[in-house]
Amino acid sequence: MRRHKVVTLTADDKTTRDVVVKEVSVRMVLDAFASDDGPAAGMAGLARECCGLDQDELLALYGSDLALLWEAFREVNGFFFDLAPKLGLDGLAAGLGRNFARICGEESASLLRQATREP
Repeated sequence: MRRHKVVTLTADDKTTRDVVVKEVSVRMVLDAFASDDGPAAGMAGLARECCGLDQDELLALYGSDLALLWEAFREVNGFFFDLAPKLGLDGLAAGLGRNFARICGEESASLLRQATREP
């Protein structure tokens, strides 16, 4: 069964939007990194697949919203983050983060890094 988590984002006008963050498959991750248009384009496709947001929608989010989405992504895709180091793929999370930065811009990615830094 595909795992998912609902993240509620609140806009400036106090309206809310529920975003469903879904688990990704091994094929989705491999395809994202092997995209003919480059990893950033592959990650944009992965973002659409796992949370239904396109690049423009991601760019419109605040860093705190991105942090909530990243936390949910890590939670529902914990298998990848736990297994990667065991397979010698320690850079998997870093690679996802680097390509996420290309999609959302370095400023938003910097806020996300700060918010998701492991203690």
